[in-house]
Amino acid sequence: MEWFWREAALAKLRRQTSQAGERAQSFARRARVTADEANVTHTSEPWEPLREAIASELYRQSAYWAACALSEDPSSGIPSTDAGPPWEALEDRLFNPPEGGVATPDALRQLARTGSFTYFAELSRDELRRARLSLRWLARALLARFDERLAPLKAIRAQRYRRLGLLVVLLLGAALGATWVREVRLRRTELSAGKSWRLSSSYGTGGCTSPEQKCPENTGFFFHTRVNDHNPWIEFDLATPQQVSIVEVENRQDCCFERALPLAVEISRDHKSWQEVARRDADFSTWRASFDAVQARWVRLRIPQPGTLHLHAVRIYP
Repeated sequence: MEWFWREAALAKLRRQTSQAGERAQSFARRARVTADEANVTHTSEPWEPLREAIASELYRQSAYWAACALSEDPSSGIPSTDAGPPWEALEDRLFNPPEGGVATPDALRQLARTGSFTYFAELSRDELRRARLSLRWLARALLARFDERLAPLKAIRAQRYRRLGLLVVLLLGAALGATWVREVRLRRTELSAGKSWRLSSSYGTGGCTSPEQKCPENTGFFFHTRVNDHNPWIEFDLATPQQVSIVEVENRQDCCFERALPLAVEISRDHKSWQEVARRDADFSTWRASFDAVQARWVRLRIPQPGTLHLHAVRIYP
């Protein structure tokens, strides 16, 4: 169970790594939303100084909220924002500017500390580009730092779901396999295979010759009684008395499904007295009639009224 659910491993990680509180998560959400707005602002139009300045200020705000999230997380090692702005408490390595950004870590720290839209709007095109690249990098780095300690928990949860998914697939496969095995075993016990059958009347053309149920002609039925037969039926002779509990019927495939209604399943031991064991009154493509096992040598499908009977296949099982 532990291999699938991973509860012990998750509990151990939770003990080793404190969960970020709701306040820290709220700050992180603000950082992500602000960064998304900055991305849209920067990319929605061709380069334009005011948009570049707005994007730079939004990235700076995103970095600020990310720093606040880190300061609210005891495991980050960063003092709480209650002691003042978070910039001074951040490690120097977090301010290493990216390629193409501002020249020094101190310059990036100063941008984060004192930057503003009015400040960015007065920069030259090259200075503004460097400021935007640097602040975007800082916001992403701080969010990555916040998310870093949650990665092992997420990895184990993902592993749990993958393994549970595997278990579901295995169980589903086992269930389908068991169903397939039952069907194979059932087919092997088919009592009607190769057994002779006869009709109340014959249409005269189409259909098979007893005991076949598969005809050379590609028709939607293997037998067809006369139209408006007084009491149409097909009767199977199982040769010896057999235990019968299932009769599976496939209706005609190309048309006229309603003609097979109502359809009664009847059995007989002596070919004189008949007992109805199942009846179908609703339309069907395939009908599996199941009933308490009975001894029978003859099995008959009958429409207890004037009509026409034609079916695609009939299978009888113990």
